[in-house]
Amino acid sequence: MDRRKIAAVAGGLVLVTATAVVLRLESTPQGLQKFVDPSVELVAAPEPEKPVNARTSALEPDTLQLAWAGNSDAYEVRWGDHSQLVSAAEAELTGLVPDQSVDVEIRSVNPVGKRSDPLVVDAVPRQVHADHGSGKLNQPIDRFDGPESLDPRQWRVLGDPACLGLRPFGAGKRLDVSCSTSLQSNRPLRLAVPDDEGVVGRVMLTAAGGDESSIKLQLLPEPLHDAMPLVDPVQGMVQLELTSQGTRLRADPILPLTEKLIPLGDSPATGLAPEARHRWEVRILKDAVIALRDGVVVAAEAVTVPWTVARPRILVDKQAMLDSFGIGGVPEREIPASRVGLGEGTDLGKVPSQQLDDAVAARLVLAVAPEAKGPVTVDYGGLPLTTKEMNTVDPRYVYVDVPLNRREPAVRTNVPILMSSLILTHKPGARPGPLPRLSDHQPAANSVPPKVKAVHDSGIEPATQFPRTGRVLITAEVANGNHEGIELEIDGKRLLTLPTTEDGPAARGRHEIWVKTTDYSPGGHRVKLTVLPPDHGEPVTTETVFEVRETS
Repeated sequence: MDRRKIAAVAGGLVLVTATAVVLRLESTPQGLQKFVDPSVELVAAPEPEKPVNARTSALEPDTLQLAWAGNSDAYEVRWGDHSQLVSAAEAELTGLVPDQSVDVEIRSVNPVGKRSDPLVVDAVPRQVHADHGSGKLNQPIDRFDGPESLDPRQWRVLGDPACLGLRPFGAGKRLDVSCSTSLQSNRPLRLAVPDDEGVVGRVMLTAAGGDESSIKLQLLPEPLHDAMPLVDPVQGMVQLELTSQGTRLRADPILPLTEKLIPLGDSPATGLAPEARHRWEVRILKDAVIALRDGVVVAAEAVTVPWTVARPRILVDKQAMLDSFGIGGVPEREIPASRVGLGEGTDLGKVPSQQLDDAVAARLVLAVAPEAKGPVTVDYGGLPLTTKEMNTVDPRYVYVDVPLNRREPAVRTNVPILMSSLILTHKPGARPGPLPRLSDHQPAANSVPPKVKAVHDSGIEPATQFPRTGRVLITAEVANGNHEGIELEIDGKRLLTLPTTEDGPAARGRHEIWVKTTDYSPGGHRVKLTVLPPDHGEPVTTETVFEVRETS
């Protein structure tokens, strides 16, 4: 079986990692000595090729976005006295002088740290700056750049606020989300008459995201905006999903289709990058919904939305940096809201009266247990109520508006409930809770662990049980930025020590060695990969196993 076929078998483990590390210009000292056991064959790392086709743009006059074409594991970007390692073919430079030309050198970096010849770029930030339609957004735009970024009058945090913080970015800070959580805008999107582009409403989000992370921007019509996080578009929802792989626009499948044809732009990249911000915009037209990244159309749905008002919600999975957010349509005031969590089962507990004091409306939202069928009724402080369906499936949500004049109302239902909430609406301008405490975060370290895989050259199944003939390809996928080298062991015997700092640190890479199955006795064998950080830091290890059968 040739190497290309083996790569296809192991392809599920190939990491598309995007991380950035700010470096000093001096090369990392070569602290490791290369060692290859005579019993194995090390596959040589590919030669780094010079990047080509640089493109420049800027979200602000003192920043510069760079993108280029290349097929390397990583790239080094140098400007002035600065250097940055990235493993996506793009980067963003901050703190520049708007009218001053900046000279940039971009080099490919292979898995062992060897650099290519540079691609040289010369640009003036202000000359390539574009606002990408920001002038058509209602003012003010939300800037996630300080301790009041998530003022509860403007935003409702639906997840754990402990993972929210502020991280350095350029000369300032930006909102860092280091876990899976959701933020909902208290400012509705209300559709307007079509503008000169035929747009009746728009929502903008500027963000960056780590590898294996995702950001979803959902537009939730009544009553879905009161449900807890929803996974798939239902009941008129529109959802923009952003990952490092690209941008995906999804609309509720029941929405009416139109004959609108929307040509996509020619942007070579459409997804998230870890340290380079991008500006996404969802535009609602009478006969389509389109998504743009930095002003270029990257996704579209030829549908008609049935609503005139929706609430935007941002869902972050794992990690993201949020920069700014805006809405374009009929100007609306914030409608502050808060959530009171209740219990499970059929006896959901009592609502504290002080929670209701400054509310102007209240809605009970219930996630119904799967085994429960038929109508859901509620006893709310002695008042019998029948809920309405949100027409969601997993979970099934129901809701009912409840009065505010009951004191310490006990809440009971006729069927088991998985999760229950009382959503309170407050007067405009009211602050329904304290400001979330945004502690200082450091730039997110790459959380993608290394991976190791063993594949027999015959492609035999099961993939971990091999005959005593042929060879096994051990593949190590390393995503950690700025590492000094790797080591591979089988059954405690060191087979490879490989420095990855030939011309400077590597950001990520794929390393391969061949071993002979005849060198191993029948039974199980353990493969251990160790990634060695610089300066004697804590190594990162991962393991896999394979079995050699008694017979061929």
